[in-house]
Amino acid sequence: DAQVYDDAWITNAAEVSDDAKVFGEAHVFGDALVSDNAMVFNNAEVCGNAHIFGDAMVSDNAMVTINATVCGNAHVYDDAWVSNNACVTSNARVFGNATINGDAVITDEASVCGYSTITDNAMVYGNTEIRGTAYIGDDAIVVNAVIEGNTSIIGEAEIGKTSDYILLSPIIRNETLLQHSSLSLTFYKSKHGISISGDTRSCYTYGEFIKLLHEKIHDKKLLRRYKKVMRFAKKMIK
Repeated sequence: DAQVYDDAWITNAAEVSDDAKVFGEAHVFGDALVSDNAMVFNNAEVCGNAHIFGDAMVSDNAMVTINATVCGNAHVYDDAWVSNNACVTSNARVFGNATINGDAVITDEASVCGYSTITDNAMVYGNTEIRGTAYIGDDAIVVNAVIEGNTSIIGEAEIGKTSDYILLSPIIRNETLLQHSSLSLTFYKSKHGISISGDTRSCYTYGEFIKLLHEKIHDKKLLRRYKKVMRFAKKMIK
Protein backbone atom coordinates (compact mmCIF):
# COMPACT_ATOMS: atom_id res chain seq x y z
CA ASP A 1 0.00 0.00 0.00
CA ALA A 2 1.02 3.60 -0.58
CA GLN A 3 2.85 5.25 2.29
CA VAL A 4 3.34 8.87 3.27
CA TYR A 5 5.43 9.31 6.39
CA ASP A 6 8.15 11.29 8.21
CA ASP A 7 7.54 15.01 7.59
CA ALA A 8 6.34 14.49 4.03
CA TRP A 9 2.95 15.81 3.01
CA ILE A 10 0.47 15.78 0.16
CA THR A 11 -2.18 18.43 -0.49
CA ASN A 12 -4.92 19.52 -2.87
CA ALA A 13 -5.88 16.89 -5.43
CA ALA A 14 -2.50 15.13 -5.28
CA GLU A 15 -2.55 11.35 -5.00
CA VAL A 16 -0.13 8.70 -3.78
CA SER A 17 -1.28 5.20 -4.71
CA ASP A 18 -0.30 1.56 -5.20
CA ASP A 19 3.02 0.80 -3.44
CA ALA A 20 4.42 4.30 -3.89
CA LYS A 21 6.23 5.98 -1.01
CA VAL A 22 6.63 9.64 -0.09
CA PHE A 23 8.87 10.36 2.87
CA GLY A 24 11.50 12.63 4.37
CA GLU A 25 10.33 16.21 3.89
CA ALA A 26 9.05 15.65 0.37
CA HIS A 27 5.98 17.53 -0.90
CA VAL A 28 3.42 16.22 -3.37
CA PHE A 29 0.74 18.73 -4.26
CA GLY A 30 -1.40 20.20 -7.02
CA ASP A 31 -2.82 17.40 -9.17
CA ALA A 32 0.36 15.34 -9.00
CA LEU A 33 0.25 11.54 -8.95
CA VAL A 34 2.84 9.20 -7.46
CA SER A 35 2.03 5.55 -8.18
CA ASP A 36 3.29 1.99 -8.70
CA ASN A 37 6.58 1.54 -6.79
CA ALA A 38 7.78 5.12 -7.23
CA MET A 39 9.47 7.00 -4.38
CA VAL A 40 9.64 10.71 -3.62
CA PHE A 41 11.85 11.63 -0.69
CA ASN A 42 14.29 14.04 0.97
CA ASN A 43 13.15 17.58 0.08
CA ALA A 44 11.84 16.77 -3.39
CA GLU A 45 8.68 18.40 -4.73
CA VAL A 46 6.20 16.93 -7.21
CA CYS A 47 3.32 19.13 -8.36
CA GLY A 48 1.41 20.58 -11.31
CA ASN A 49 -0.09 17.40 -12.83
CA ALA A 50 3.29 15.66 -12.77
CA HIS A 51 3.26 11.86 -12.69
CA ILE A 52 5.90 9.70 -11.04
CA PHE A 53 5.41 5.98 -11.59
CA GLY A 54 7.05 2.64 -12.25
CA ASP A 55 10.16 2.31 -10.07
CA ALA A 56 11.15 5.94 -10.55
CA MET A 57 12.69 8.07 -7.81
CA VAL A 58 12.69 11.81 -7.18
CA SER A 59 14.91 12.91 -4.32
CA ASP A 60 17.12 15.56 -2.71
CA ASN A 61 15.91 19.04 -3.75
CA ALA A 62 14.64 18.02 -7.18
CA MET A 63 11.36 19.34 -8.55
CA VAL A 64 9.05 17.69 -11.08
CA THR A 65 6.16 19.86 -12.22
CA ILE A 66 3.82 21.06 -15.02
CA ASN A 67 2.75 17.80 -16.66
CA ALA A 68 6.21 16.24 -16.49
CA THR A 69 6.67 12.47 -16.22
CA VAL A 70 9.35 10.46 -14.45
CA CYS A 71 8.95 6.71 -14.87
CA GLY A 72 10.65 3.38 -15.46
CA ASN A 73 13.80 3.20 -13.32
CA ALA A 74 14.62 6.86 -13.84
CA HIS A 75 16.06 8.96 -11.03
CA VAL A 76 15.84 12.75 -10.72
CA TYR A 77 17.88 14.16 -7.85
CA ASP A 78 20.16 16.90 -6.49
CA ASP A 79 18.69 20.27 -7.59
CA ALA A 80 17.41 19.08 -10.97
CA TRP A 81 14.20 20.48 -12.43
CA VAL A 82 11.86 18.59 -14.80
CA SER A 83 8.82 20.44 -16.15
CA ASN A 84 6.61 21.43 -19.09
CA ASN A 85 5.65 18.01 -20.48
CA ALA A 86 9.20 16.65 -20.28
CA CYS A 87 9.71 12.93 -19.77
CA VAL A 88 12.55 11.15 -17.97
CA THR A 89 12.23 7.40 -18.38
CA SER A 90 13.92 4.00 -18.61
CA ASN A 91 17.22 4.12 -16.66
CA ALA A 92 17.90 7.81 -17.26
CA ARG A 93 19.46 10.04 -14.59
CA VAL A 94 18.96 13.79 -14.23
CA PHE A 95 20.91 15.47 -11.47
CA GLY A 96 23.07 18.42 -10.48
CA ASN A 97 21.32 21.62 -11.52
CA ALA A 98 20.08 20.25 -14.83
CA THR A 99 16.82 21.50 -16.35
CA ILE A 100 14.60 19.34 -18.57
CA ASN A 101 11.53 21.00 -20.08
CA GLY A 102 9.63 21.82 -23.26
CA ASP A 103 8.55 18.26 -24.24
CA ALA A 104 12.14 16.97 -24.04
CA VAL A 105 12.68 13.22 -23.56
CA ILE A 106 15.58 11.66 -21.63
CA THR A 107 15.63 7.88 -21.86
CA ASP A 108 17.67 4.65 -21.97
CA GLU A 109 20.93 4.99 -19.99
CA ALA A 110 21.29 8.71 -20.64
CA SER A 111 22.41 11.11 -17.93
CA VAL A 112 22.10 14.88 -17.75
CA CYS A 113 23.88 16.90 -15.07
CA GLY A 114 25.75 20.10 -14.29
CA TYR A 115 23.82 23.21 -15.37
CA SER A 116 22.75 21.65 -18.65
CA THR A 117 19.39 22.40 -20.26
CA ILE A 118 17.45 20.01 -22.51
CA THR A 119 14.37 21.60 -24.08
CA ASP A 120 12.12 22.16 -27.11
CA ASN A 121 11.37 18.57 -28.17
CA ALA A 122 14.99 17.46 -27.87
CA MET A 123 15.57 13.73 -27.38
CA VAL A 124 18.55 12.34 -25.47
CA TYR A 125 18.98 8.58 -25.36
CA GLY A 126 21.37 5.63 -25.56
CA ASN A 127 24.47 5.99 -23.37
CA THR A 128 24.62 9.74 -23.77
CA GLU A 129 26.16 11.97 -21.08
CA ILE A 130 25.28 15.67 -21.05
CA ARG A 131 27.24 17.78 -18.58
CA GLY A 132 28.72 21.20 -17.95
CA THR A 133 26.50 24.04 -19.19
CA ALA A 134 25.40 22.35 -22.40
CA TYR A 135 22.19 23.48 -24.10
CA ILE A 136 20.29 20.99 -26.29
CA GLY A 137 17.08 22.11 -27.99
CA ASP A 138 15.01 22.67 -31.13
CA ASP A 139 14.24 19.04 -32.00
CA ALA A 140 17.86 17.97 -31.52
CA ILE A 141 18.57 14.24 -31.28
CA VAL A 142 21.58 13.12 -29.25
CA VAL A 143 22.47 9.43 -28.86
CA ASN A 144 25.57 7.66 -27.54
CA ALA A 145 27.60 10.85 -27.21
CA VAL A 146 29.34 12.84 -24.49
CA ILE A 147 28.35 16.51 -24.67
CA GLU A 148 30.08 18.92 -22.30
CA GLY A 149 31.28 22.47 -21.77
CA ASN A 150 29.14 25.40 -22.89
CA THR A 151 28.10 23.57 -26.04
CA SER A 152 24.96 24.79 -27.81
CA ILE A 153 23.28 22.21 -30.05
CA ILE A 154 20.04 23.36 -31.63
CA GLY A 155 18.29 23.44 -35.00
CA GLU A 156 17.44 19.80 -35.80
CA ALA A 157 20.82 18.48 -34.74
CA GLU A 158 21.54 14.77 -35.26
CA ILE A 159 24.34 13.69 -32.94
CA GLY A 160 25.07 9.95 -33.07
CA LYS A 161 28.52 9.94 -31.45
CA THR A 162 30.84 12.30 -29.62
CA SER A 163 32.82 13.14 -32.76
CA ASP A 164 29.66 14.56 -34.39
CA TYR A 165 30.33 17.91 -32.69
CA ILE A 166 33.25 20.08 -31.72
CA LEU A 167 33.35 23.09 -29.39
CA LEU A 168 35.87 25.76 -30.34
CA SER A 169 37.02 28.79 -28.36
CA PRO A 170 36.89 32.28 -29.92
CA ILE A 171 39.76 33.23 -32.17
CA ILE A 172 40.22 36.56 -30.39
CA ARG A 173 39.62 36.94 -26.67
CA ASN A 174 36.40 38.80 -25.84
CA GLU A 175 35.45 38.82 -29.51
CA THR A 176 32.10 37.43 -30.63
CA LEU A 177 30.12 37.25 -33.85
CA LEU A 178 26.73 36.52 -32.33
CA GLN A 179 24.69 38.62 -29.93
CA HIS A 180 24.24 36.92 -26.54
CA SER A 181 26.97 34.47 -27.52
CA SER A 182 29.06 32.56 -25.01
CA LEU A 183 32.01 33.41 -27.32
CA SER A 184 32.66 29.75 -28.15
CA LEU A 185 31.26 28.19 -31.33
CA THR A 186 29.75 24.72 -31.59
CA PHE A 187 29.99 22.88 -34.91
CA TYR A 188 27.72 19.82 -35.19
CA LYS A 189 25.89 17.46 -37.51
CA SER A 190 22.29 18.28 -38.31
CA LYS A 191 19.65 17.63 -40.93
CA HIS A 192 21.21 20.55 -42.79
CA GLY A 193 24.73 19.09 -42.87
CA ILE A 194 27.16 20.93 -40.61
CA SER A 195 25.48 23.55 -38.42
CA ILE A 196 27.10 26.19 -36.24
CA SER A 197 25.78 27.79 -33.07
CA GLY A 198 27.27 30.24 -30.62
CA ASP A 199 24.30 30.62 -28.30
CA THR A 200 20.87 29.21 -27.47
CA ARG A 201 19.01 31.47 -29.86
CA SER A 202 20.49 31.01 -33.30
CA CYS A 203 22.17 28.48 -35.53
CA TYR A 204 23.51 28.61 -39.05
CA THR A 205 24.29 26.19 -41.83
CA TYR A 206 27.91 26.12 -42.96
CA GLY A 207 27.10 28.34 -45.93
CA GLU A 208 25.07 30.80 -43.86
CA PHE A 209 27.92 31.16 -41.41
CA ILE A 210 30.42 31.89 -44.19
CA LYS A 211 28.06 34.67 -45.33
CA LEU A 212 27.84 35.98 -41.77
CA LEU A 213 31.65 36.10 -41.55
CA HIS A 214 31.82 38.31 -44.63
CA GLU A 215 29.15 40.60 -43.20
CA LYS A 216 30.69 40.94 -39.75
CA ILE A 217 34.44 40.75 -40.34
CA HIS A 218 36.25 43.31 -42.47
CA ASP A 219 39.77 42.38 -41.41
CA LYS A 220 40.99 40.04 -44.17
CA LYS A 221 43.54 38.34 -41.94
CA LEU A 222 40.92 37.60 -39.27
CA LEU A 223 38.49 36.40 -41.93
CA ARG A 224 41.07 33.92 -43.23
CA ARG A 225 41.66 32.66 -39.68
CA TYR A 226 37.93 32.06 -39.16
CA LYS A 227 37.66 30.19 -42.44
CA LYS A 228 40.66 28.07 -41.49
CA VAL A 229 38.98 27.20 -38.18
CA MET A 230 35.78 26.31 -40.01
CA ARG A 231 37.62 23.99 -42.40
CA PHE A 232 39.30 22.34 -39.42
CA ALA A 233 35.96 21.82 -37.64
CA LYS A 234 34.34 20.42 -40.77
CA LYS A 235 37.21 17.98 -41.21
CA MET A 236 36.97 16.83 -37.57
CA ILE A 237 33.24 16.10 -37.77
CA LYS A 238 32.99 12.88 -39.73
